[in-house]
Amino acid sequence: LYLSTNVETWGIGLWEAMASGVPVLAFRQGAQAEYLTHGVNAFLVEPNDIDGLYEGLNYCLKYRDILGANAREFAKTRPWSIVAKEFADVFHSVIKMNDDIRPHRIDASLYVV
Repeated sequence: LYLSTNVETWGIGLWEAMASGVPVLAFRQGAQAEYLTHGVNAFLVEPNDIDGLYEGLNYCLKYRDILGANAREFAKTRPWSIVAKEFADVFHSVIKMNDDIRPHRIDASLYVV
């Protein structure tokens, strides 16, 4: 069982667990909410829902074989080459978005007193 109760920005541990066929129990936030499907390849719980975690633990243990198999199949559709490209695309979009606010070289001769 892979327990993901913090916000994973990219979720590498999540991917490794899924690729290994390990059931995932996670809060419904961050990467977890984007890549996991409740009751199919994981059990998702609302953030800070401790009772939900307990229910999810029991569910994951009861259905670990099917959750793990579904997680592995999903992970196969997302090889590291695709995941790495998406990761790089995020960085490139942030850099491009911030081009206008990046400091520029100032011509000091304009400020000579």
